[in-house]
Amino acid sequence: MPIYPDKKNGKLTGRWRVETQKGTFRLRGRFDTYEEAQAAEVDYQRRLDTGEAQEAKRRSEVPETLLEGLKKAPAIWRGKRSAHTSMSRLTIAADILGHSKKIDDITTTDIDSLVDRLYERKVSEATINRYLSTVHTFMKWAKDRGARTKDLPKFPWKDEDEGRIRWITPAEEMALKDNLPENVWMTVKADIKTGMRRSEILTLEREQLQDRWVHLWKTKSGSPRSIPVDEETFENLSQIVIDRTIPNVHQLRYAWEQAREAMGLKSDPWFVFHACRHTCCTRLVMANVNLRVIQRFMGHKRIETTLRYAHVNDGMLVDALATLNSHFTSVKVTEVDTSPTALIAASPIVGALG
Repeated sequence: MPIYPDKKNGKLTGRWRVETQKGTFRLRGRFDTYEEAQAAEVDYQRRLDTGEAQEAKRRSEVPETLLEGLKKAPAIWRGKRSAHTSMSRLTIAADILGHSKKIDDITTTDIDSLVDRLYERKVSEATINRYLSTVHTFMKWAKDRGARTKDLPKFPWKDEDEGRIRWITPAEEMALKDNLPENVWMTVKADIKTGMRRSEILTLEREQLQDRWVHLWKTKSGSPRSIPVDEETFENLSQIVIDRTIPNVHQLRYAWEQAREAMGLKSDPWFVFHACRHTCCTRLVMANVNLRVIQRFMGHKRIETTLRYAHVNDGMLVDALATLNSHFTSVKVTEVDTSPTALIAASPIVGALG
C-alpha cells in the first residue's frame, strides 16, 4: 500500500506517509492530511512514469559550478602519477575563473582571461599549455556527464619553445657533489648515469632494481623500459631506495636551489634537475652511441626528440666525412651488421656514462 499512517518509535504521529516505486527507483514523503498524501501519490507516480524524477536525481548528482566540479574532479585522474599536479592546476584555474562560475557558462573569453592571468604570474607558455590541457580534460569530463551542455570553448594553445638543451659540465658535477646532501647527491649522480625523468627516479621501488638493471613500468611515454647501470650506480640506487632516503620532490627542489645559489647559477633558468637527463643523453651522443639506441635508452617516444641532441657533437660530422672517404679509398668494403641486436651490442652505453 503506497499510503499508510506515519509512525515514530512505534507510535502514530497523526501524519501520512507515501511511498511509490518503479523498478529500483523510489519516491517517498510525509504529509499532514490523507488528501495531501493522495495528491502526492498521483504526482510521484507521474514523475516516475515520465522519467522526470530519475532525471532530477541524475542532475542533482552532476556538478553545476566549478566548486562542485572540484569536489568530483579527483576521479578524473585517479591512479595516475599526474593526479596531484592536475588537481593543483585545476584548483588554481578555478580560483581565477571563480568558484561560483557555472561550468556551462565558461566561454572562450573566460579561457583567454585565464591565460592572461597566468601570463601575469610569469608562467611559461609550456606550463600554460599544461594548465589548458588540465582544464580541457575537466571540461570534456563534465560534458560527457551532462554538466556541460554546450560545445567546449576554444583553447588558445601556445607554441612551445623546446628550450635550450642544458647539460651539466664535469666541473658543475663536482660542485653539485660538494653542495648537496649525500642522499640528494646520490640521486643526482644516478640520474646523470641513467637519464630517468624526475617522476621515475623519485618513485623507484625495491622490486624495480634487479641485477644491475632499473625497470620502469610506468613512464611518461606510456611504454615501459629497462636501463642497464654500472655496479656503483646500482649500489647507490639500492641504498637510497631500500633505506627510503631518496628525497621527495620538495626536498629535491630545496636542496637543488641551495646548491644552485652556492654555485652562482641562480640566474641560469636552465640549470634545473631535468638537466641531469639532458646530460645523460648528451654524453651518449658525444660517445657516438647510435641514436636509435639512445632513443630506446632514454625512453623517447619519437626519434625527433633524440635528434635534438645530435647537434651537440660536431665531431660526429667530421667522423661522417672520414667514414665517407674511407668507403671511396678503401680497397675492400666491409659489410656492417646494422640489425638492432648488433647495434645495441656494439653501443658502449654504460661505458659512455661511466
